[in-house]
Amino acid sequence: MKGINENMKKYEFIEHTADIGVRAYGKNLSEAFENVAVGMFDIISDTSKIDRTGEYRIDLEADNIEQLLVDWLSELLYIHETKNVLLSGFNIELNKNKLRARVYGEELDKKKHPIKNEIKAVTYHILEVNEKEGYVQVLFDI
Repeated sequence: MKGINENMKKYEFIEHTADIGVRAYGKNLSEAFENVAVGMFDIISDTSKIDRTGEYRIDLEADNIEQLLVDWLSELLYIHETKNVLLSGFNIELNKNKLRARVYGEELDKKKHPIKNEIKAVTYHILEVNEKEGYVQVLFDI
């Protein structure tokens, strides 16, 4: 995987009809998975205003790395919706098609965290995990 330097962007938004995508970069797949999660929550609210007061643990296993990416982001969306939290810190260990993570965030406060977009689902459209080029990309249904 190509390395990124500190000045390189961590993610970028991909405009799509009625949806928003994220292409995230990293020096390895773990970092790219972390950065795509930050990008996803930046679609929802301003991640710079989210304190890391709560911690959640996630263990996932999938048949392939693309499915693992979808499962990862879907699990984060599930935590967001069911626990009413916003997440901004992600610490991931990837081992083939297994993921262990600690994620950090705080309870949603609409005064502190104005909602920019509601994400309905993670989609398979334009889904890509490109370890050689050092990025992952995904499209969200908003």
